[in-house]
Amino acid sequence: MNTTPAPPVDDADRILLVDDDPTNLDVLRHTLDGRGYRLFVTRSGESAIEVARKVQPLLILLDVVMPGIDGYETCRRLKADPNTREAAVIFLSSLDETKDKVRGLEVGAVDFVSKPFQRDEVIARVNTHLTVQRLRRQLEARNAELTRELAVAQELLTEARRRVEGPLLGDSPAIRALRESIARCAADADLVLLTGPQGAGHEAAARAIHHASSRGRQAFIHVNCAMLAPGQDPGILSPRAPADASAGQVLTLLELATRGTLYLEQIDRLAVDLQGRLAEVLERIEASREPAAPAVPDVRFIVYTSLPLAAGQAPAAQPPAGETAVAIDLQPLVDKFYDYFLDLYHRQSNAEVSGAHADTAKAGEPTGSLRRSRSCRSRAEPSNTKTTSEPPR
Repeated sequence: MNTTPAPPVDDADRILLVDDDPTNLDVLRHTLDGRGYRLFVTRSGESAIEVARKVQPLLILLDVVMPGIDGYETCRRLKADPNTREAAVIFLSSLDETKDKVRGLEVGAVDFVSKPFQRDEVIARVNTHLTVQRLRRQLEARNAELTRELAVAQELLTEARRRVEGPLLGDSPAIRALRESIARCAADADLVLLTGPQGAGHEAAARAIHHASSRGRQAFIHVNCAMLAPGQDPGILSPRAPADASAGQVLTLLELATRGTLYLEQIDRLAVDLQGRLAEVLERIEASREPAAPAVPDVRFIVYTSLPLAAGQAPAAQPPAGETAVAIDLQPLVDKFYDYFLDLYHRQSNAEVSGAHADTAKAGEPTGSLRRSRSCRSRAEPSNTKTTSEPPR
């Protein structure tokens, strides 16, 4: 038994016994000794507060009637101190009136044990409240862990949004029109088909639609179909094998995207049979849509393909009959990227790119076209032997 307030050196549950009567302390000590607890003993309210601050007990068995400050005042001070307020207090008292018990509960006690002590009752009440305390601490630790994970996830999300929203900045007519298309798509839950060459900012457009919609606070699940092995389901419709065998239920990506958005990049690279199964899902979503009724499953699909879609040409993965699909061409973002890098090159090399722009414009190429930008970039390349401030000849 410990009779000095030394900090514990193991993980045993710590219990502080407080009573001014040595006989009562001996009874409690003999009742609880040998059960794996670390017992600390004190005989006054003042010393109980001091010891509790040092040893941080899970449970305090506290006498009510003591010289100096009584048990009620001791409990009140313990609960007012951030260092001791989490300890559960069980009052020890021969007072049997309801008003005494109510007063004890009002100052923060969790239970009463009547004197004279009954061994089985003391053990049962101690075990019950120690279990509650352990569960509380486990819950607090888990909540702290989840809070940290949420903060990390929010930071990653914020950083991702900063990265992908950059391409949508600008005030050219083409970019304004693109933002208007994104806003219209964000207002409903129809399937969205993004088209354009790779690197055109398709992920930026998909995320912008998601974040501007009513689903913006839910999950945005991104699957790059071009990175999948032939015929592989990355877990869209069938759950993947868990990395940890002890893990609980593994959800499909479709289930993770519930009430959010599932973005399928390079949908044309997805296995044909999986495309067919996804089409069936879209048909069920379309069939379940009624006024004020959520889709089953309630998932917004955004897909992207880099395949050129000529007039009348269908995408590799077609929406099912009756499903509405909104197509957004990302060509304005391609032109913006070329303009940006041309400007950057011009500033770094001090080359007069504007002359090249003028020449191509005179040749009749449409301003802002991808072909014109490539032509400008080619003509603006400096000689391998020297850099000059004069326009390339």
